[in-house]
Amino acid sequence: MDYLDLLTAMPTATGLLGLVLGLVVGSFLNVVIIRLPPRLAYQWQVDQTTSESSQVSAKPPPGIVLGRSHCPTCNHVIRWWENIPLLGYLILRGRCSSCQTRISIRYPAIEAFTAAVTLVIIWRLGVSSALVPALIFSWMLIALTFIDVDHFLLPDIITLPLLWLGLLVNLAGGFCDIHAGRYLHDHSRSAEQPPAAAIWPLPCRGWLYSDALWPTTGLWLFSPDWCGMNSRC
Repeated sequence: MDYLDLLTAMPTATGLLGLVLGLVVGSFLNVVIIRLPPRLAYQWQVDQTTSESSQVSAKPPPGIVLGRSHCPTCNHVIRWWENIPLLGYLILRGRCSSCQTRISIRYPAIEAFTAAVTLVIIWRLGVSSALVPALIFSWMLIALTFIDVDHFLLPDIITLPLLWLGLLVNLAGGFCDIHAGRYLHDHSRSAEQPPAAAIWPLPCRGWLYSDALWPTTGLWLFSPDWCGMNSRC
């Protein structure tokens, strides 16, 4: 019996693994949501400057992986046990252990939501070939939604891999026929929008046919870019 058969035969263990995985990924998504936009803004500043490098901010924002998390008020470096997804927030009672500043409820909310979405997808799809792409797609949408809410921005570093992943999965018949995705794209694009500006959502919208992905696609439908609040697509 291989690992996949073992996970299929033990749904409780699979659910616990999914819960832990979702919490860990949710914690990482919090970092991406907070750190990626300033990092991109800094890189754009570097790329666009034509004068001396002294005009660029001397200290770049922390990277996604490198750089320990800290309290934005007192710069207290968060210890490992304070950074345990969801549990750390409960242990600290929602406050910084150093300055007692209240920690935003959004951090544990994103962790809990990511864990819930992960469990729903595992429950609906089981241990199958569609599971991994569905999880990656959903996690990306969570990050995109909150970055969009905060900055009216859909970073290409997330959307372009999502585009190619959607194309590859749907060409393989993963969630829907690629021609059905094209039909949905043509009938959802506004008349004023040039076709080239709406290419990237085509494979992404094709995933909407999977009911297992509605916890995250439903959230994305209310993001500013989908609702037409931002001119960038």
